Amino acid sequence: MPNAYERLLNELDAIRAQTRVPWTDDGAGVTRDDARIAALVHPDACADSSDRHRILLAGCLSGSEEDAAAALAVLDAYARSQ
Repeated sequence: MPNAYERLLNELDAIRAQTRVPWTDDGAGVTRDDARIAALVHPDACADSSDRHRILLAGCLSGSEEDAAAALAVLDAYARSQ
């Protein structure tokens, strides 16, 4: 049975798979336990020519399931809007 972090990664993969944008699976650092902090990066995130908003969402810092669910809901809504 996957742990909470593995479930989070699986849900990020599902969000990425359900959108038209070719999101890059990346890392935004590491936790105290040396686990990678998962990040979805838009292909135009660092393009100078882009006039799109760049958004950084840091979620689940408390480690609670509720925080993870809230962060995933925001990521899902944003990813689907692209």
